[in-house]
Amino acid sequence: MAISGQHLPTLASLLEGMTVAPRLPVSDIAMDSRQVTEGTVFLAVQGQTRHGIEFAAQAIDAGAIALVTDLDLT
Repeated sequence: MAISGQHLPTLASLLEGMTVAPRLPVSDIAMDSRQVTEGTVFLAVQGQTRHGIEFAAQAIDAGAIALVTDLDLT
């Protein structure tokens, strides 16, 4: 899912009502760390065989601005 044009959402607007987040511009949303580019929000959730959190470091290295996960990390 590539987001383009002048109307880029911010992380805060995407997560409004769920959590407090900074107003960083979001360029894309990906569930595959190999598709992450600068400005992407990485959805680190359970896949068919592995959990996306296993690929969090790769996503960050590729330019992810945020990780959204279904795990309780507290």
